[in-house]
Amino acid sequence: MKFLSPFFLVSLCVVLALMHRGMAKKDTPSFIEQQLNIQVQKNNDQNELFDSKIENQQVLKEQLFAIHKVIGATVYYDLYIEHNGSLLAWRLPQGPSCNPQKKRVALKKENKPLDYALFEGLTSTGGKTKQGVLVWDFGSVTFDGPVTDKSVHVVLHGKRLQGGYSLNNIEQREWVFSKDTDSFADRHKNITRLYGRSALSDKTIKQILYAKKGA
Repeated sequence: MKFLSPFFLVSLCVVLALMHRGMAKKDTPSFIEQQLNIQVQKNNDQNELFDSKIENQQVLKEQLFAIHKVIGATVYYDLYIEHNGSLLAWRLPQGPSCNPQKKRVALKKENKPLDYALFEGLTSTGGKTKQGVLVWDFGSVTFDGPVTDKSVHVVLHGKRLQGGYSLNNIEQREWVFSKDTDSFADRHKNITRLYGRSALSDKTIKQILYAKKGA
């Protein structure tokens, strides 16, 4: 039996040591690699935080709107749009429209508290004629541009009204409420005649006016 020479054994140990060192380098990232990994993770965290901020801002921009149908001696509609902690209010004698060619008169009213947006019920029982309010439509609203004393442009996401609408002041209390020409516009739909029940409770105005107390 031949014995391996000392020189061969030393050479073999050196080769094995170098191979082990190379494998260790592959398994253990260098300092630069570690820093790059840390920076990539930081960027990912910042991107996630940035995305969440954008989502939160979009949620905050969405606010409440409602349209009441008021029935008493006459019939008219009231538009309410949440802004700065209260409801901007306009009376719509003819109601809203989906037709961009039909411009509706909108009479500016005093602001209302937020909890009035979804109020539904009797407002007056005195005299010969009862007066009641029905929530004809409601949903979220996004402002498309600044709110000024001269114009308000909104995008409605309601049960019945969808898309862009503009409010433009003519003089003093008198404004014009009109539908934008978009995919939700419809020149042939009479939206107020199509929907008579409450979008909130599905009640008719008769059920609201003559509801029994406690019902």
